[in-house]
Amino acid sequence: AYIAAMPEWKRAVGERIDALVTREVPHVQKAVRWNSPFYGVEGQGWFLSFHVLTRYVKVTFFNGVALEPPPPGR
Repeated sequence: AYIAAMPEWKRAVGERIDALVTREVPHVQKAVRWNSPFYGVEGQGWFLSFHVLTRYVKVTFFNGVALEPPPPGR
């Protein structure tokens, strides 16, 4: 419901993120906290969140330094 209520082009971004995470992470758990969607795995905690701002969608990977391969610019 949160993603469906996102305005304009941001909804397409939210839908794409949600589809990717749902496809790639078996048994992903979802919640909305602090007006942001969160994604996690039971017993491992939250690993991703995003937040809609006026001109962009901010994506946050918790424990991002553990990503393989590391993100560019690191």
